[in-house]
Formats: sequence, structure tokens, C-alpha cells
Amino acid sequence: MLLAALTLLASCKKDDSDPEQTKDYVQLKTGNYWIYRVSQIDSLGMETLTNEYDSVYISGDTTINGNVYAVKKYSTAIFPTEYLRDSSNYLVDLWGIKRFSPVNFSDTLKKGFRIIYPNDTIFFYYCKMMDGKAMVTVPAGIFMALNYRETYLPTANLPYTTPVRNNYLYAKNIGVVQFNVNFVYSRRQMVWRLVRYNVN
Repeated sequence: MLLAALTLLASCKKDDSDPEQTKDYVQLKTGNYWIYRVSQIDSLGMETLTNEYDSVYISGDTTINGNVYAVKKYSTAIFPTEYLRDSSNYLVDLWGIKRFSPVNFSDTLKKGFRIIYPNDTIFFYYCKMMDGKAMVTVPAGIFMALNYRETYLPTANLPYTTPVRNNYLYAKNIGVVQFNVNFVYSRRQMVWRLVRYNVN
């Protein structure tokens, strides 16, 4: 009896120390889908709930340059089809850019700048994971989520100086439960909140 108890205790300690896995958060199996309701937030911070719903689903997989990618499709025209895979515990896109990690909260995963014609830089950006989980309430429920944040730093070519942030909130065993996109010129943003989902 004592031996069984010690074995159970040892197994529990081992499970607690196991590192988080990207696959548990990104849910790239074929047939998985997520339905979101969209709201809009104006430049003054006033939010309006719309009657617009967007669907996101994994339609299958494909091999590109010897790597197998999940094909993630969006019903909205704002987003293209994405090709994503789990690589060394990172979510990686077709260009090898790291898009999520459940364990790396210190490194910048992506950085760069955006320009307008002819050669005027309008903002610099960097992306990283925020440390710790946040509680997120959406129509589908209440979740503890990890936040992949994109931060955009405006330059003198824009009429404001406040950083702009897009947040992609991933819940374990669910996927993305909420995300937002900012429009840098109008200062308007759109927010997608999870309504229902199916993950295998």
C-alpha cells in the first residue's frame, strides 16, 4: 500500500514538471474549427458588437520543402490561408517565423518594420509571449490563456505615438479563444471572441 502511494506521488510530481507543449494550444488536427463573433472598437475606445461571425478551420495538411504544414483557413477576407506546423515546441509558419511558444517568455520571436510608398517607415514592430496566463471571458466560456502579443511602435509619419498591440490568446486544449487586429491609420480595431469550437 505504501509502495503504491509513493508511486502515485512520484508520478504526480513528474506530471507537474512536464513542460507545456505547443500542440496542446494550437490544435492543428484536420477537422478542428472555431467560430468567432466580431466586435469593433473605434478610436475613442467605444466597442460595438456586430452580427458578423467568422469561422476558422483546419482543412488538411500539405508538404512544403519536406515539412508537413497544417492548412488553416479563415472565412474572412482579412486573413489569408495560413500554413503552420509545430517545430521544436514553437508554432512556426511557412517562412519559419515563430508565432507561439508555451515556454519562451523572454525572447523576441519576431521583429521588423513596415513601410509605405516610396520608402517611409510607419512603424517598427516586435512580437513575444507575455509571461503567465490571463483569464479570458468569451461567449464560449472562461479560459486561462497564454498571450502572443504583437507590439507596433509608430514613427513620426503617423499622427500618434502610443504603441498599438494585437493580442492572440491561446487556451490549452482549445486554441485561440480571442484575438484583435488594429488598423493603424484609423485607430479602429476589431476583436474576435470564441463562440463555439470543435477540437479533436
